[in-house]
Amino acid sequence: LLKKKYLLFRDIKREDEVLISKEEIQQMFKRIDSKGSLAAKLDILRSMLMQRLDELKIIHLSADWVDDALQHYGTDHIHQFERQTHDIVKMEGYLRKQVVGDAFRIIERRVNSQGHIRYIAQYLHFLRSIPQLIDLSSFGITTEEWASHVEVVLKDMKKNRLSLYDMTGYYALLLQMKGMMTQKAYQYICIDEIQDFTPFQLRLLKKLYPRARYIMAGDLNQNIWQNNLDYKELERILEEEEISRHLLLTSYRSTQEIMAFADQFALLEDHRAQPIRSRKKPEVLHQSHTHFDETLKSRLAEHIGKGERVAFLTPTAVGLNEVKPFLESWGVDHQVISSDDSIMNKQVVAMPIGLAKGLEFDVVVACGTDAILASLPNDGRQQIWYTIFSRAMHQLYIMTTDEETALLKGTDPSSYEVL
Repeated sequence: LLKKKYLLFRDIKREDEVLISKEEIQQMFKRIDSKGSLAAKLDILRSMLMQRLDELKIIHLSADWVDDALQHYGTDHIHQFERQTHDIVKMEGYLRKQVVGDAFRIIERRVNSQGHIRYIAQYLHFLRSIPQLIDLSSFGITTEEWASHVEVVLKDMKKNRLSLYDMTGYYALLLQMKGMMTQKAYQYICIDEIQDFTPFQLRLLKKLYPRARYIMAGDLNQNIWQNNLDYKELERILEEEEISRHLLLTSYRSTQEIMAFADQFALLEDHRAQPIRSRKKPEVLHQSHTHFDETLKSRLAEHIGKGERVAFLTPTAVGLNEVKPFLESWGVDHQVISSDDSIMNKQVVAMPIGLAKGLEFDVVVACGTDAILASLPNDGRQQIWYTIFSRAMHQLYIMTTDEETALLKGTDPSSYEVL
């Protein structure tokens, strides 16, 4: 559709003077009869604009602003041209060309880099067009929800921020306009934590590296971002390529007891791991009980005394506000990890699970109070909790509000102990 209409241009200006209006650019674009890609058509437009700028440079040689610029030229500069030309008329011609050439050089650079296209506005226009292009209801999304999302993206863009998902879409749009530069030298691309990728991101990778073979490792039970990636989607993306699937079902990290509990939150049956170690069952602590504070504090002191690494893990960053008061009141030396560029240098840490993926700890305290549960969407809770529980190597504690906690509903009571 962008080859025919909807492209958003901006005026090409020299200071406040419009050299080529966006309407004129639009008309030039429409006149181009191109059967190639959008990028090819835009490249033809770029050449036409550069030719138009050459014409404008000649017109501007006699412009008032050039006269003003000549008035500010230093005498040394003028004398240099006089010595070279021995002709005052030629000297003035050379000077005028130099003034205009210097002024237009920045404009030409901008046109060569397609600065006349409003990329950010184009992406927002794309998002706003989605309800007309596809049936949102088939994805369980209302037009109101989508419009609200677009407003969030707009506010983020005004602050020069963009989510990773929107960044991928925005980059794909840029590639359509600038041309897809494929890399054919790469033979293999290895991707870890494949469940964190969206189908769209993988399809874009496949287009960028068409000859590469892919080695992907991950656990779809840990798909906490709800990326809708599954084996059927992988087959669709990789098309006719042969896919070999290998299930690695021996767990060298968590104990049998921890995985027996965590597996109750796993969505995929064929991903049930077989641990090689055995230890204590996961232990549940109810916050409403009078001995909660004393019990967790003493357990924590015991693990710290053994030199074990302890992580308080929450589903989202919001949950950290529930955890920090406990650790501070107990006087525990700890570190709150709230961004992925933080370096863990404490024995006790508190962090959202999004930053703990791929990590492991001797002891994990899974924070699942009612306030934290209420902040979570209904979809994706199981994968989030499975991921949290499976970070523990030796001991898992589950911190809840009381016996009526929704977190443990449907789980086998024999798979854990209540302290």
